[in-house]
Amino acid sequence: MTCAVCGRGARRLIAEDVLPCRSAVYRCSGCGIDFLSSRLEDNYWNTAGQEAIYEDAAIARERAAFFEQVLDEIALLCPVGSLLDAGAGKGEFAAAAHSRGWAVSVVEPSVRATAGLAGRGILEVFNVRLEDYTPARQYDCVTLMDVLEHMRDPLAAVRKCALFLRPGGLLIVLTPDGGSFMRSAALAGLRCIPRLGGALKYQYYPPHLCYVSARGFGALARRSGLEVIRIDRTATPKQFLLAKLRHHYGGHAGNRAFCAAVSAAYPLARLGLGNKLLAFARKPV
Repeated sequence: MTCAVCGRGARRLIAEDVLPCRSAVYRCSGCGIDFLSSRLEDNYWNTAGQEAIYEDAAIARERAAFFEQVLDEIALLCPVGSLLDAGAGKGEFAAAAHSRGWAVSVVEPSVRATAGLAGRGILEVFNVRLEDYTPARQYDCVTLMDVLEHMRDPLAAVRKCALFLRPGGLLIVLTPDGGSFMRSAALAGLRCIPRLGGALKYQYYPPHLCYVSARGFGALARRSGLEVIRIDRTATPKQFLLAKLRHHYGGHAGNRAFCAAVSAAYPLARLGLGNKLLAFARKPV
Protein backbone atom coordinates (compact mmCIF):
# COMPACT_ATOMS: atom_id res chain seq x y z
CA MET A 1 0.00 0.00 0.00
CA THR A 2 1.42 3.39 -1.00
CA CYS A 3 2.23 5.69 1.92
CA ALA A 4 -0.16 8.65 2.17
CA VAL A 5 2.65 10.86 3.53
CA CYS A 6 5.43 10.50 0.97
CA GLY A 7 3.37 9.03 -1.88
CA ARG A 8 6.18 6.62 -2.74
CA GLY A 9 6.97 4.02 -0.11
CA ALA A 10 4.87 1.26 1.40
CA ARG A 11 4.27 0.35 5.03
CA ARG A 12 5.91 -2.83 6.28
CA LEU A 13 5.52 -4.56 9.63
CA ILE A 14 8.62 -4.10 11.80
CA ALA A 15 7.33 -5.21 15.23
CA GLU A 16 4.23 -6.61 16.86
CA ASP A 17 2.99 -7.80 20.26
CA VAL A 18 5.84 -6.13 22.15
CA LEU A 19 4.10 -3.00 23.36
CA PRO A 20 1.94 -2.47 26.46
CA CYS A 21 -1.11 -1.78 24.27
CA ARG A 22 -0.27 -4.76 22.03
CA SER A 23 0.18 -2.55 18.99
CA ALA A 24 1.90 -3.48 15.78
CA VAL A 25 4.46 -1.04 14.38
CA TYR A 26 4.64 -0.37 10.64
CA ARG A 27 7.32 1.70 8.91
CA CYS A 28 7.11 3.39 5.52
CA SER A 29 10.09 2.43 3.36
CA GLY A 30 9.91 5.81 1.61
CA CYS A 31 9.74 8.45 4.35
CA GLY A 32 10.65 6.30 7.36
CA ILE A 33 7.63 7.29 9.46
CA ASP A 34 6.47 4.66 11.95
CA PHE A 35 2.75 4.06 12.39
CA LEU A 36 1.22 2.23 15.36
CA SER A 37 -2.00 0.25 15.19
CA SER A 38 -3.41 0.93 18.63
CA ARG A 39 -6.44 -0.25 20.55
CA LEU A 40 -6.32 2.82 22.76
CA GLU A 41 -8.86 5.61 22.53
CA ASP A 42 -7.84 8.92 21.02
CA ASN A 43 -8.49 11.04 24.13
CA TYR A 44 -5.02 11.61 25.56
CA TRP A 45 -6.35 13.00 28.83
CA ASN A 46 -8.34 9.84 29.49
CA THR A 47 -5.13 7.78 29.50
CA ALA A 48 -4.42 6.55 33.01
CA GLY A 49 -1.82 8.56 34.88
CA GLN A 50 -1.76 11.66 32.69
CA GLU A 51 -3.21 14.08 35.25
CA ALA A 52 -0.75 12.95 37.91
CA ILE A 53 2.19 13.61 35.60
CA TYR A 54 1.14 17.12 34.64
CA GLU A 55 0.12 18.15 38.15
CA ASP A 56 3.54 17.37 39.60
CA ALA A 57 5.13 20.72 40.57
CA ALA A 58 8.72 19.61 39.90
CA ILE A 59 7.80 18.34 36.45
CA ALA A 60 5.94 21.59 35.71
CA ARG A 61 9.04 23.64 36.56
CA GLU A 62 11.22 21.39 34.43
CA ARG A 63 8.87 21.64 31.44
CA ALA A 64 8.63 25.42 31.83
CA ALA A 65 12.42 25.69 31.61
CA PHE A 66 12.41 23.41 28.56
CA PHE A 67 9.78 25.52 26.79
CA GLU A 68 11.82 28.66 27.46
CA GLN A 69 14.69 27.02 25.58
CA VAL A 70 12.35 26.25 22.68
CA LEU A 71 11.18 29.86 22.62
CA ASP A 72 14.82 30.98 22.49
CA GLU A 73 15.22 28.91 19.32
CA ILE A 74 12.03 30.33 17.82
CA ALA A 75 13.22 33.87 18.52
CA LEU A 76 16.20 33.30 16.23
CA LEU A 77 13.92 32.59 13.26
CA CYS A 78 10.69 34.49 13.79
CA PRO A 79 9.91 37.94 15.26
CA VAL A 80 7.24 38.13 17.96
CA GLY A 81 3.73 38.31 16.54
CA SER A 82 0.60 36.16 16.49
CA LEU A 83 0.94 32.52 17.50
CA LEU A 84 -1.45 29.57 17.40
CA ASP A 85 -0.56 26.69 19.71
CA ALA A 86 -2.37 23.69 18.24
CA GLY A 87 -2.97 20.83 20.66
CA ALA A 88 -2.06 23.09 23.56
CA GLY A 89 -2.85 20.64 26.37
CA LYS A 90 -2.76 22.50 29.66
CA GLY A 91 -1.30 25.54 27.92
CA GLU A 92 2.18 25.51 29.45
CA PHE A 93 3.90 26.48 26.21
CA ALA A 94 1.14 28.95 25.30
CA ALA A 95 1.54 30.77 28.64
CA ALA A 96 5.33 30.90 28.21
CA ALA A 97 4.94 32.36 24.70
CA HIS A 98 2.48 34.97 26.01
CA SER A 99 5.03 36.05 28.63
CA ARG A 100 7.45 36.71 25.76
CA GLY A 101 4.99 39.08 24.08
CA TRP A 102 3.29 36.75 21.60
CA ALA A 103 -0.43 37.23 20.95
CA VAL A 104 -1.40 33.62 21.64
CA SER A 105 -4.46 31.59 20.66
CA VAL A 106 -4.82 27.90 21.44
CA VAL A 107 -6.66 24.94 19.96
CA GLU A 108 -7.22 22.05 22.36
CA PRO A 109 -10.20 19.67 22.33
CA SER A 110 -10.09 18.98 26.07
CA VAL A 111 -12.05 21.50 28.12
CA ARG A 112 -10.58 19.94 31.25
CA ALA A 113 -7.02 20.50 30.06
CA THR A 114 -7.53 24.19 29.24
CA ALA A 115 -9.55 25.04 32.36
CA GLY A 116 -6.49 26.59 34.02
CA LEU A 117 -5.80 29.05 31.19
CA ALA A 118 -8.35 31.62 32.37
CA GLY A 119 -6.58 34.82 33.35
CA ARG A 120 -3.21 33.82 31.86
CA GLY A 121 -3.38 36.27 28.97
CA ILE A 122 -4.32 33.84 26.21
CA LEU A 123 -6.32 35.65 23.54
CA GLU A 124 -8.60 32.80 22.47
CA VAL A 125 -9.20 29.21 23.51
CA PHE A 126 -10.89 26.97 20.96
CA ASN A 127 -11.98 23.64 22.45
CA VAL A 128 -12.17 21.73 19.19
CA ARG A 129 -10.05 19.16 17.40
CA LEU A 130 -7.37 20.53 15.09
CA GLU A 131 -9.08 19.00 12.07
CA ASP A 132 -12.34 20.80 12.96
CA TYR A 133 -10.81 24.24 13.57
CA THR A 134 -11.30 27.03 11.01
CA PRO A 135 -9.44 30.22 11.93
CA ALA A 136 -10.76 33.70 11.23
CA ARG A 137 -7.23 34.86 10.38
CA GLN A 138 -3.73 33.61 9.65
CA TYR A 139 -0.86 33.53 12.12
CA ASP A 140 2.82 34.44 12.10
CA CYS A 141 3.66 31.20 13.88
CA VAL A 142 1.91 27.87 14.47
CA THR A 143 3.25 25.36 16.97
CA LEU A 144 2.65 21.64 17.39
CA MET A 145 4.30 20.88 20.74
CA ASP A 146 4.20 17.13 21.37
CA VAL A 147 1.09 16.79 19.20
CA LEU A 148 2.03 15.26 15.85
CA GLU A 149 2.72 11.83 17.39
CA HIS A 150 -0.94 11.68 18.50
CA MET A 151 -2.26 12.10 14.96
CA ARG A 152 -3.51 9.16 12.91
CA ASP A 153 -2.90 11.26 9.78
CA PRO A 154 0.20 13.45 10.34
CA LEU A 155 0.10 14.78 6.78
CA ALA A 156 -3.44 16.13 7.22
CA ALA A 157 -2.35 17.81 10.48
CA VAL A 158 0.66 19.56 8.92
CA ARG A 159 -1.35 20.58 5.87
CA LYS A 160 -4.01 22.11 8.11
CA CYS A 161 -1.39 24.05 10.03
CA ALA A 162 0.12 25.31 6.76
CA LEU A 163 -3.26 26.84 5.92
CA PHE A 164 -3.20 28.71 9.24
CA LEU A 165 0.11 30.42 8.41
CA ARG A 166 0.49 33.74 6.67
CA PRO A 167 3.03 33.81 3.80
CA GLY A 168 6.45 33.77 5.42
CA GLY A 169 5.01 32.31 8.62
CA LEU A 170 6.74 29.59 10.61
CA LEU A 171 5.58 26.13 11.68
CA ILE A 172 7.40 24.63 14.67
CA VAL A 173 7.00 20.95 15.47
CA LEU A 174 8.29 19.21 18.59
CA THR A 175 7.84 15.44 18.33
CA PRO A 176 9.63 12.20 19.23
CA ASP A 177 12.34 11.36 16.71
CA GLY A 178 11.27 8.28 14.79
CA GLY A 179 14.87 7.80 13.67
CA SER A 180 16.53 8.24 17.08
CA PHE A 181 19.65 6.21 17.88
CA MET A 182 17.97 4.40 20.78
CA ARG A 183 14.94 3.39 18.72
CA SER A 184 17.13 2.24 15.84
CA ALA A 185 19.30 0.24 18.23
CA ALA A 186 16.23 -1.40 19.82
CA LEU A 187 14.88 -2.40 16.41
CA ALA A 188 18.27 -3.78 15.38
CA GLY A 189 18.38 -5.79 18.60
CA LEU A 190 14.92 -7.18 17.91
CA ARG A 191 16.00 -8.34 14.45
CA CYS A 192 19.16 -9.99 15.74
CA ILE A 193 17.86 -11.39 19.04
CA PRO A 194 14.04 -11.66 19.18
CA ARG A 195 14.21 -12.14 22.97
CA LEU A 196 15.27 -8.47 23.23
CA GLY A 197 11.93 -7.36 21.80
CA GLY A 198 10.66 -6.47 25.25
CA ALA A 199 12.99 -3.48 25.35
CA LEU A 200 11.22 -2.02 22.33
CA LYS A 201 8.18 -1.10 24.41
CA TYR A 202 10.17 1.75 25.97
CA GLN A 203 10.64 3.32 22.54
CA TYR A 204 6.94 3.50 21.68
CA TYR A 205 4.84 5.38 24.23
CA PRO A 206 1.32 3.86 24.50
CA PRO A 207 -0.74 6.99 23.62
CA HIS A 208 1.30 7.70 20.47
CA LEU A 209 0.11 6.79 16.99
CA CYS A 210 3.05 7.73 14.78
CA TYR A 211 6.77 8.51 14.99
CA VAL A 212 8.27 10.97 12.51
CA SER A 213 11.95 10.98 11.55
CA ALA A 214 13.80 13.98 10.14
CA ARG A 215 13.34 12.46 6.68
CA GLY A 216 9.66 11.97 7.41
CA PHE A 217 9.21 15.57 8.51
CA GLY A 218 10.81 16.69 5.24
CA ALA A 219 8.19 14.68 3.35
CA LEU A 220 5.38 16.14 5.46
CA ALA A 221 6.60 19.69 4.90
CA ARG A 222 7.10 19.32 1.14
CA ARG A 223 3.66 17.81 0.61
CA SER A 224 2.19 20.68 2.66
CA GLY A 225 3.87 23.41 0.61
CA LEU A 226 6.38 24.31 3.33
CA GLU A 227 10.15 24.72 3.23
CA VAL A 228 12.17 23.02 5.96
CA ILE A 229 14.69 25.52 7.30
CA ARG A 230 16.06 23.69 10.32
CA ILE A 231 15.76 20.43 12.25
CA ASP A 232 17.39 20.06 15.68
CA ARG A 233 17.44 17.18 18.13
CA THR A 234 16.64 17.61 21.79
CA ALA A 235 15.76 15.44 24.76
CA THR A 236 12.62 14.90 26.83
CA PRO A 237 13.12 16.55 30.25
CA LYS A 238 14.38 13.88 32.67
CA GLN A 239 11.73 14.00 35.40
CA PHE A 240 8.97 14.08 32.80
CA LEU A 241 10.49 11.05 31.07
CA LEU A 242 10.82 9.10 34.32
CA ALA A 243 7.23 9.92 35.29
CA LYS A 244 6.01 8.51 31.99
CA LEU A 245 7.98 5.33 32.61
CA ARG A 246 6.56 4.95 36.12
CA HIS A 247 2.95 5.56 35.14
CA HIS A 248 2.80 3.70 31.84
CA TYR A 249 5.28 0.86 32.23
CA GLY A 250 5.15 0.24 35.96
CA GLY A 251 3.53 -3.16 35.58
CA HIS A 252 6.45 -4.55 33.59
CA ALA A 253 9.28 -6.48 35.21
CA GLY A 254 12.52 -4.57 35.54
CA ASN A 255 10.90 -1.15 35.33
CA ARG A 256 12.52 0.16 38.52
CA ALA A 257 15.98 -0.86 37.37
CA PHE A 258 15.29 0.56 33.93
CA CYS A 259 14.27 3.93 35.39
CA ALA A 260 17.46 3.99 37.46
CA ALA A 261 19.52 3.25 34.35
CA VAL A 262 17.74 6.00 32.39
CA SER A 263 18.38 8.50 35.18
CA ALA A 264 22.08 7.61 35.37
CA ALA A 265 22.59 7.69 31.61
CA TYR A 266 20.48 10.80 30.96
CA PRO A 267 23.26 13.46 31.04
CA LEU A 268 25.27 11.65 28.36
CA ALA A 269 22.22 10.70 26.31
CA ARG A 270 20.96 14.28 26.36
CA LEU A 271 24.22 15.51 24.85
CA GLY A 272 24.53 13.08 22.00
CA LEU A 273 21.40 10.98 21.67
CA GLY A 274 18.46 13.38 21.66
CA ASN A 275 15.17 11.49 21.36
CA LYS A 276 13.06 14.36 19.99
CA LEU A 277 12.96 16.51 16.89
CA LEU A 278 12.51 20.27 16.99
CA ALA A 279 11.68 21.12 13.39
CA PHE A 280 11.09 24.46 11.70
CA ALA A 281 9.40 24.98 8.33
CA ARG A 282 8.43 28.21 6.60
CA LYS A 283 5.52 29.00 4.31
CA PRO A 284 6.85 30.56 1.08
CA VAL A 285 6.04 34.21 0.49
